Amino acid sequence: MADDANAMANNNLVPTLPQPKRPRRGDTDSHSFRRHSLSAATLAALTELKTLKLVHCDFDLPHNFPTLTRLRNLALWHVPLPEIILQTLIANCKCLQTIDLLHCSGISRVEINARDHRQFKEFRIAACRHLEVLVIDSPTIRSVHYCGPIPRIRIVDAAQLNEAFFNFEPAGNRRYLPVSEMEKLVTDIPNVTVLTTTALIPEALTTKFRRGVFGEANYSFLNLKELQLMMEGGLFCNPYDIVMFMMRCPLLERLFIDMNDYNFECGVYWELHQKPKLDKLDHYFDRLKYIRLKGFKFLQSELQLVKILLNKATNLEALVFVTPKNGRTKLYRADAPRYSQLLLSWKTSPEAKIVLFDHMNDKSRVRPTHTKFWYC
Repeated sequence: MADDANAMANNNLVPTLPQPKRPRRGDTDSHSFRRHSLSAATLAALTELKTLKLVHCDFDLPHNFPTLTRLRNLALWHVPLPEIILQTLIANCKCLQTIDLLHCSGISRVEINARDHRQFKEFRIAACRHLEVLVIDSPTIRSVHYCGPIPRIRIVDAAQLNEAFFNFEPAGNRRYLPVSEMEKLVTDIPNVTVLTTTALIPEALTTKFRRGVFGEANYSFLNLKELQLMMEGGLFCNPYDIVMFMMRCPLLERLFIDMNDYNFECGVYWELHQKPKLDKLDHYFDRLKYIRLKGFKFLQSELQLVKILLNKATNLEALVFVTPKNGRTKLYRADAPRYSQLLLSWKTSPEAKIVLFDHMNDKSRVRPTHTKFWYC
């Protein structure tokens, strides 16, 4: 085994282990898969390695773990990962550029201390069920992807962060992250140009009592050009929350909203306080060119949002509706002329094209930068 490892290291190859059947998304039960082991001696011999990807594989670090000066890419999928192991790998691999963690067990706190890593660019983590705290400290980080239960996240020195992706799982019976933590998160990433997030962030940042004072959160995305909102998991998000969030993004050009069977919460507070404010809104989204609403059901609450967007997007080029996969739409063929006339009456931009696609025949040419699951 050691000879094979030396041969692989000399040729800059990644050790290839027998691959188990690919697990389904969200599958955390690994008993049916044969696990493999990478010995400490083998790992110690791979000093010239550039990419290390372990899937369903146990591994140990040697007692005197060598510095892997050439390691650029580290991917650990379905592996037990004590915190000390991850910290040791990061500390001894100064040329790391990317780290991917998927379904790693035994880790509740991830700290990416990469202040001395001059080439570190991308960190992605998903489905680490016991994760409670994520801290990223890297002045060169460009892209962060998080998918899973809601942890406490801090991103230190994110001046170069260009893309951020936060797919928080639906809250359900799990604890709901305090609003103050959401506020800290968005203030950590003010320079991103592409942001994908669930509805939990805009609804957490809406006007409410903060430390005894009724007001809005203090944040802005002055460089944001693309926003994708995934409504799954939202608790009380409505058009007001979305519009208020968009107002903090003065350069926004592309808006993608995936309704995913979500219904806007438009109750008494919306009718008495929020809707009147939107009706009097003196703000225009002059940079907004493209809107895509996926899973649109033509509900009255959804049309409220569309009316605002068409009224305020003065240079809009296209509004695209995509019907829900479950077929739950309130649009019937006989209603098409009425809706068409209504939408045309709302739009401010004379050049805006309004298009409807069935989800089975979605020919939208403009798609969001991020897919829902990076590991598929």
